[in-house]
Amino acid sequence: MGVPQLLLASTAVSAYGSYQQGKAQARQYQAQAQIAQRQSEAEARNYERQVQTDLFNAKLAELDAQSVMAATGANEDTQRRQARQILAAQRGAMIQAGTADTFSGQMLLDQSLMEAERDALNIRYQGIMEARNIEQEAQNLRMSAEQAEINAQTARALGTAGAANLQASATSARRAGTMGAATQLLGGYYQYKKGR
Repeated sequence: MGVPQLLLASTAVSAYGSYQQGKAQARQYQAQAQIAQRQSEAEARNYERQVQTDLFNAKLAELDAQSVMAATGANEDTQRRQARQILAAQRGAMIQAGTADTFSGQMLLDQSLMEAERDALNIRYQGIMEARNIEQEAQNLRMSAEQAEINAQTARALGTAGAANLQASATSARRAGTMGAATQLLGGYYQYKKGR
């Protein structure tokens, strides 16, 4: 085999190597694209699970707030009922003692009545504040769910864009391998013709 034939054989092997290198790099980009797509999809599914969990917990918090308000109303009613019983017992004792119609006796009953009402209103206030805190927690959970939904959409979009970019890189690598092989073949053929 002469020098020109060796030159052609060497050029063909080199061109084939460039072509194979382009294909290998393209496969690597395609694999990376598939991994990126799977990762972004898994991330999106995690965010979607968070959405469902947050919405479920928000609903539970709303039910808790309603339960607190119902219990508060019942506690307030119980406080008033007990206060009426205590005031009735006080009034009965004052009547037996003969002090019910006196100024000081009336003042004592009025003061007891005001304290009992203040206690009932404090029960209501505490219940309202607790319910508001729970409702705020529910609102925060709904906002977290909205953000998680946005994050899921973003993860999918970024995954798709990243995969598309890697697929474009794969196409470019394949073309570069093919072009490199063609260039080497043309250059080798030129050298062959020139050396003949």
